[in-house]
Amino acid sequence: MRKLDQCFFLFYLATTFLQLENGRAVEAKVLPGDSPVVIHGRIGDDNSFVQRVGLIAPAAVPELIFRSTDLQRSDGKGQIGRQQVGLTSTAKIELARNTPKDVEIKVSGIKAPGVYKGDLYFLQLDQELSAALRVPVQVIAEGVPKLTQRKGSESVKIQLIDCNWLGCTIARLLQPGAFLTRYPLLFDNGSQEDFDMAVRVSATGEATRRMIHSKMW
Repeated sequence: MRKLDQCFFLFYLATTFLQLENGRAVEAKVLPGDSPVVIHGRIGDDNSFVQRVGLIAPAAVPELIFRSTDLQRSDGKGQIGRQQVGLTSTAKIELARNTPKDVEIKVSGIKAPGVYKGDLYFLQLDQELSAALRVPVQVIAEGVPKLTQRKGSESVKIQLIDCNWLGCTIARLLQPGAFLTRYPLLFDNGSQEDFDMAVRVSATGEATRRMIHSKMW
């Protein structure tokens, strides 16, 4: 090989090495335990839909570009648009050699509860999407039940009869409503979220004003 050709060859190797060191082919990775990214929050509180993911690379990476796919709901009936998924900081993502860095992911504007899944991508400059770092993401959105009492359930009036065995037999025929053991209270749920209720019941006699001991369910 001629001396001029050798110089060009060495120059090419040196340039390629510098490109690798400058992050064009450096393999960035997610810290153990940070993948998939799970974001758990409550609808109406965008600040609850924030999660950190740690990144590291064996060589310095001058800049990473963040992208997200649309997140699809598990039942196929909704999605979170990619424009709703972003970073909490506007500063560029750069990695020092073998130094972990936390990046905060935030999802905003979620309207419907459910479990949403998609992918996050971290691309280096001049890198194809197929070579980018892909991180699965799952968003668990909890709704807030909106309970209202149905009209007619605001209060319950109960009539009881104090009787002996014969009187009770006659009373059951004349006033069967006085022997009911269940009095339904009806609520409407204006949200898509399931709910549990803790109920405490107490009663006061209309004539005697005596209070019946309260009970909780």
